[in-house]
Amino acid sequence: MASTTPFSGPNPTIEPFTKDLKGVDQNTNSVDERLLWGSLGLLATVCLIVRAIDLVHRHLRHLSAMSATEHQQGYWAKSESTWLPQLKKQILYAPLRKKRHNKEIQISSATNFGTLPSRLHTAILSLYLLSNLAYCAGINYHVKNRYESLAQLRGRAGSLAVANMITLVILAGKSILSRS
Repeated sequence: MASTTPFSGPNPTIEPFTKDLKGVDQNTNSVDERLLWGSLGLLATVCLIVRAIDLVHRHLRHLSAMSATEHQQGYWAKSESTWLPQLKKQILYAPLRKKRHNKEIQISSATNFGTLPSRLHTAILSLYLLSNLAYCAGINYHVKNRYESLAQLRGRAGSLAVANMITLVILAGKSILSRS
């Protein structure tokens, strides 16, 4: 008669979740990926619309100021809205703290670490990070086997890593193109 000890053979509670996608909830992972991509698409659409409106406004101002007298050009000197200058001052162009947002962070006199983001960029990056953490935290913890919830976390983190990798490559390519 063979006696079994706690260390003889694989653990029956973890073994089913060590291979393939067993325990991974692919349907919820797909929904979370779509939510992440949808929120990024919505953010990109809003940024493009705001930028297009700004370009149209600048072009109209340029066209009307070309043939206008000095008195007529005074129309563009005053802002008609009170909220847009405050939005630009407090959020869009505002530095993160008291330093300029495009000031380089110096590690040494020969090396820099990048630049400080503006308040808007900080808010966007924080929301993106929090959404990734929320997607990872939104797994089913009420299963009998804790290794099943670890398998769900493994699958969720993997699918979010792939989705974030695509965003990373796109934004890194934008950064490289803007340097040249």
